[in-house]
Amino acid sequence: MRRTTTTAIGFLFVLTCALMFQFTSLADYLDNKLMDQQFRFLRYVAPKTAKSDVVIVGIDEGTFKTFPEPLALWHPHLGKFFAALAEAKPLVVGLDTVLPNRSFDFLLSGYDRPLLAGLLKLKRTAPVFLALPIGDKDKDDIPFFAPIVSIAGKEAFGMVLVKADADKTIRRFESILETDQGADPTLVGRMLAHLGIKQDNGIIDYSVGKPYTYIPLQQVIEWYDAGEFDLLKRTFAGKPVLLGPILFSDRHVLPVSLAAWEPGERLLPGVLIHAQALRSFQQGGLIHPTSRLFIVLLIVVASLLWWIGDRPYWGVPLFAVLVTLLLAYSAYLLSAGLFLPVTAIAVSSSLGLFGRMGLEGVLAFREKRRLRQSFGSYVSPNVLQEILAGKISPGMTGSRKHLCVLFSDIRGFTKRSESQTPEATISLLNRYFDEMTATIHLHGGTIDKFMGDGLMAFFGAPNSRDNPAQDAFDAAREMLKRLEELNKQLSAQGIEPIRIGVGLDAGEVIVGHVGSTSRNEYTVIGDTVNVASRLEGLTKVVGYPIVCTSDVAGALNGAEELDALGEQAIAGHVPVEVFSWRPK
Repeated sequence: MRRTTTTAIGFLFVLTCALMFQFTSLADYLDNKLMDQQFRFLRYVAPKTAKSDVVIVGIDEGTFKTFPEPLALWHPHLGKFFAALAEAKPLVVGLDTVLPNRSFDFLLSGYDRPLLAGLLKLKRTAPVFLALPIGDKDKDDIPFFAPIVSIAGKEAFGMVLVKADADKTIRRFESILETDQGADPTLVGRMLAHLGIKQDNGIIDYSVGKPYTYIPLQQVIEWYDAGEFDLLKRTFAGKPVLLGPILFSDRHVLPVSLAAWEPGERLLPGVLIHAQALRSFQQGGLIHPTSRLFIVLLIVVASLLWWIGDRPYWGVPLFAVLVTLLLAYSAYLLSAGLFLPVTAIAVSSSLGLFGRMGLEGVLAFREKRRLRQSFGSYVSPNVLQEILAGKISPGMTGSRKHLCVLFSDIRGFTKRSESQTPEATISLLNRYFDEMTATIHLHGGTIDKFMGDGLMAFFGAPNSRDNPAQDAFDAAREMLKRLEELNKQLSAQGIEPIRIGVGLDAGEVIVGHVGSTSRNEYTVIGDTVNVASRLEGLTKVVGYPIVCTSDVAGALNGAEELDALGEQAIAGHVPVEVFSWRPK
């Protein structure tokens, strides 16, 4: 019940975090960056052709070389440009550059006339919309040369400012621009209103159309001066036209590269933003976010991965499939005019799956720690480790392994215990077994059981060892060494020293669980066990603390000085060749 409650609380926590994450600036940032990538992907795999593309007339470095006068004195040149467009009859004209705000007739009589004549001529054939100077947005007092305002009309002026997202990238369009000085229609908004296209606010569709090219302003004027009116009509007739600077000023970061003359560049002239907004409306409109309720629903669904996080073997592949489908679905919606923010949904699924995996890991760690604390003193550490790892279970059958079995016993312990209280006997045994157990574990051995004052251990299971016999022999020698130190302590306390005998045999045995379904133990069975047990008893006869068979002696590295005792008779078994060792 406690685990179920913990799991349920964890799910609610993950869901709450995911729902809150969608309102953070980080989620907005990641969603915008992903949207930029999807725009680039769509432009590559499924480009949309603009139905009636925008023609851009650019003011570039060549324009300033052709017209050496300051821009404010370009009255004659702009007048010819307007006259050229009047011959071509475009659909609508927008100027992303500010016209002069005063008369320059004082410099030269009639200097204003070409500009005004050209504008008037264009106004009679196509609607013209002009950029309103930044900071001057009072419709009742537009700070332009009065004849220009009179010809164009007060409703022809719009703001050319754009608002960037937090990362300085221009993604969104507003038909009415809110500034500190109030709300004003934008230049594109004015143009759309004249064309009868319904306006709203939203995301500019950057997947529409090929990269823009532009026609230099001086080129248009050359065509006009040369009387190339048919060329002007083929270029501009029935199309939206924008005039704007194509220089390194007035640049903004865009999600995609839109300038054919600067491939790969995303810091681009502002006139391209107005052109792409016009494209978007002509293609079908801006892109709008999906409903918040739909996003919340997807977040809840994604968080349900929590409930399979305890089965990562198919939860992780399912997570990968769902994220892939989510990205593909969001790209499809973007191409259809809907923006689906997927970051919070992906975070929800990630927290759901990997959060549950983390919780299961913590719970498993706590459970293993509890088992170690509860049963660590009942079985050897390596056996407990294998049990916790799931490599040893009661249902497993026995397996054959080559091991070395060790038996040890205290000499004369029965007589000793008759003269001691039970408490003193238990205390002495515990001190002795503490030292012996630590020694066996140090050399990779497994304690099988304690039998009164004796113990049985084996080397080579459950963890395989390169040389079990060497490990067992080294453990037996160190048992004697530690016993010598313990005996010094006992002698100082007036307690009779302990003497032991150790028997070793190596061979093939059966390793596994022995017992009933309700009570069993991990042990070894085989002739090797019987021989090792008998050799421990033989130590009393031959007078050596360690006795082993030829199988053990043959597996040692040869540095040990063993004494050969020849064949020895042991109870219940044919005679065996025996070797012995004692400290020098």
